[in-house]
Amino acid sequence: MNSEKILHTSFPKRSFPLFWLLFIALLNIALRINSIGHALTWDEAWILCAIKSLAEGVDTGFQNQLWRHPPVYLGFGLLLAPLKEGFDMRMQMLSLGLSTVALLVFVTLVSYLFGRRLGLLTALVYTLLPGTMLFDTWIKRDALVTLFCSMALFAFYKRKNILAGIFLGLGFLSKETALFFAVTLMILIILHTPPKNIFKTFLVVFVPTVIVSGWWYVFFHQGLSGYTNFFHGISEEAAEFSKPWWYYFTKLQYDIGYSGILLFAFGILALLLREKNNGHTRQLLQKLPRRRLLPLFVLLPAYIILSVSHGKPPWITISLYPFFALIIAVGWTLLLKLCLKMAGKSFLPMRAGVSWLVSVFIILSLAHNVLPFNHIAQLQKMSPSTVSTMRTSYEMAEAVNQLTAEKERLLLLPMIYRIGPTMPDPIFYWHVKPLQIFKNNNIHIRYDEFKYLVIRNSITWALLFPIDGSNQLDIYEQSVRDIKSWGYKITNGVLLRVDSYWQDREGNN
Repeated sequence: MNSEKILHTSFPKRSFPLFWLLFIALLNIALRINSIGHALTWDEAWILCAIKSLAEGVDTGFQNQLWRHPPVYLGFGLLLAPLKEGFDMRMQMLSLGLSTVALLVFVTLVSYLFGRRLGLLTALVYTLLPGTMLFDTWIKRDALVTLFCSMALFAFYKRKNILAGIFLGLGFLSKETALFFAVTLMILIILHTPPKNIFKTFLVVFVPTVIVSGWWYVFFHQGLSGYTNFFHGISEEAAEFSKPWWYYFTKLQYDIGYSGILLFAFGILALLLREKNNGHTRQLLQKLPRRRLLPLFVLLPAYIILSVSHGKPPWITISLYPFFALIIAVGWTLLLKLCLKMAGKSFLPMRAGVSWLVSVFIILSLAHNVLPFNHIAQLQKMSPSTVSTMRTSYEMAEAVNQLTAEKERLLLLPMIYRIGPTMPDPIFYWHVKPLQIFKNNNIHIRYDEFKYLVIRNSITWALLFPIDGSNQLDIYEQSVRDIKSWGYKITNGVLLRVDSYWQDREGNN
């Protein structure tokens, strides 16, 4: 019995048993359930504030999130009682559920294309990747992209082109990163379709895509200028995420881990090498089956696009993780083949034992990077600036919650210590207790203007950021001199008691 037959004895077919799908789902959820309730990042809190403001029907400054990205994920959020306590945890559970369903669909696709064995290995790898452990519970739209675009690929391989276009359209209604998979489908159409039918197939696939999702981008989307500015690095947000072209390649150590990188390299080798009939030599790209290159057709165009973009947020690659898992699983298979060949013609139980020992070693090496998993520690490695922003926002909210009373009023000045100082801080707004907050967006506000606002609106507290050389430093120093104000210092700022400005006047009257 040769190595190929041994490797296929357990999972020889392409359909995937319901039992194994259930096992994969439970494993994926079990490894991530402790991350439910994690500290919110800026983007997560922004989505929560946007959904809540939509449910309340009140403009709280976060409505642009409603039109910045497609609506499907927000629609799910509206069904989860956004005005009741615990909405953030319900949204995290929704994300975990969606990412798990997306994994099951992807595993079914892999099993259909490459067999059960590779489907199972792909699932095991996915559950142990550092990137998926971190992001599967994030309040983000990417799981929907993975779900619908995997279904689009599945439909295409099943020769159901109209259905593929519909699912791709749903992917575009989930998030713009469906573009990666649109490019993949273009490549697949060119490779799998006779030349005379290529144009017709393009129409059959992409016309339904435009019908399903085009209305959003034409009538409701806030426009493409924000994305082009981000891509070219001329927006405020892009400046915060400005990275060199190789950033996403160096980030692989946090996405898939060092052991994952090694197996990924083996997987690329296995994809690009094809064994000749005599079984002794291998040649590069010799009549490769086109479907085996599917993960490369997804990853290569996506990474080319991302590498030339000036703005590079760490989380934009979330929807690509399943394809990394697939290539790593291919590398796992190659290692098994090599070890079986080294074992030679030993009797069958010994050869089977070699396969199990190698697999256990690979699983332990992958698990070593993520278990036990620390959500904040992993995010700190991947994006220190994100964690720093989170901690500052939480610190501000905690200071306000502890020092202010219910009926007191807060004046919030521009957060000049960060990029986009006039943008509302969603983490702060999500965690601060109910208060009447007055927000001033004048970056160059003077002391007399500040004093006028405090008196006119009967402000009790002011949250300001006295950075060296700024007007807010002058406001802070003059307030301390004029009314002997006291404050609570936080990172980059101070919570200042200012009600003496107007209480003294009321007393004198």
